[in-house]
Amino acid sequence: MKVRRRARLNRAFLGLLLLAGYVEPAFAEEGRAVLVGPEDTIGYSLSDEWGQWWRRIADRGGRPDPDKAIQQRFSNPLYRTHQMDLAAADYPIGDELAWAEKENAARIWVHSYSAVELGTNVQMKMGRQISPSWRIDVRYDRLYTRDTESDLVQAEFSWKPDKATTPYVTFGVFPRIEKHDTDLTLTVGYKHKDYGDARVRVWALDAFATASYAVATSRGSPLDHLWKQTSAPLGFAAELASIRKAGVRTELYLGGVIPQSKELLTEELSHVRLQDEWAMMFGGLVEYEFPKFPLWLGASAKMIGSHWGRDDLSSPEESEIINEQTNQGRIYMLAVPRRDMRVEAYIRLTQRPEQIITPQGSTSREDFGALASARWQWLLSKTLGFDLNYLVYGRQSEGPPDVEVDGSGQRLVTRLLWHMERVNASIGIGWNPANDVLYDGGGCNISIDLD
Repeated sequence: MKVRRRARLNRAFLGLLLLAGYVEPAFAEEGRAVLVGPEDTIGYSLSDEWGQWWRRIADRGGRPDPDKAIQQRFSNPLYRTHQMDLAAADYPIGDELAWAEKENAARIWVHSYSAVELGTNVQMKMGRQISPSWRIDVRYDRLYTRDTESDLVQAEFSWKPDKATTPYVTFGVFPRIEKHDTDLTLTVGYKHKDYGDARVRVWALDAFATASYAVATSRGSPLDHLWKQTSAPLGFAAELASIRKAGVRTELYLGGVIPQSKELLTEELSHVRLQDEWAMMFGGLVEYEFPKFPLWLGASAKMIGSHWGRDDLSSPEESEIINEQTNQGRIYMLAVPRRDMRVEAYIRLTQRPEQIITPQGSTSREDFGALASARWQWLLSKTLGFDLNYLVYGRQSEGPPDVEVDGSGQRLVTRLLWHMERVNASIGIGWNPANDVLYDGGGCNISIDLD
């Protein structure tokens, strides 16, 4: 039964591919279906993934444990296909550059993890000029997955004398209901309309933690825990975004959290812990656009290494050091063979080593995953079409914690594509030919242009 079912799916998929080659190109003529217009931006970007790492640092409350390490990739129960679920839910990678360059836009994905659990992502950014040289931008990011429950608002005030080519200065704030988790940023940059954006950013992490707890104790407010920073809680980033020359576009990101320490008093201020942490991050991308063909080839790499340590003075046996590393590389292809059609494919490799040191000893974990994706969108009328995504995934790990992530799998995601001038939506379900239960999760993603 499994063999016949898989054969039927393969024949159906092959039939759709053959059909694409025989349909007349009238679909792409002016006045007919246009999925990618001549002014639309195509390209992959690390901008949002880089921002997501900083949001992980900024939003302590979004981590499984706010007072532990930055990455915490295995704190909550995971399952073998979780990474495939995240990839199936995600937006087309060819839209990432357009998203990074838009100033007023929104997008959302929702994906079914199980019969009782949904993963969600919501991103909104809006801004307005409030004078010839000043601008205000507000951004909202929500991410709910197995290892993240984050809702983060960011407000930025920018001085920029000229929109096209100019130096600029931006002051940003990440307000939180927990005052100790509020962060500030200061960015100095230079933007050129032809070459891209170069900027340096300084972060004041948990900027008001010491002051807010000092005020609370001076007023005699009841506290069950207290923070006291014993070093400058600073982060930094240097970013070169979308530098273009002779068909080649590059991005480069470098940053981190400088070594910092704090005292944490818990259990009605009777339990004392000394904590320290730091992080280093890197991201890079190279993409080539062929001059005579609607084809883009690229490669990207990301790395984050982080350290967190706790010296528990009240209970020395609970002291702990966690060193986490995430390395990821991707090669990809983007194509627009016709104005009513888009194709993208990539191979992504991820390594996640981790070391935990306690007074009882040291443990190490090795974790390697590979994901391949091929996606095809075709608009069959002015507004409706289909979105097919085939995914293959494998993962192998060794060492604690004991989470069930090892194994391999495949998935065919079939979706209805709805394309309007300012709205693009894809909704449908996934299938796994190798499973006894053929259905393999469903979801949607929606992008909205607010300009």
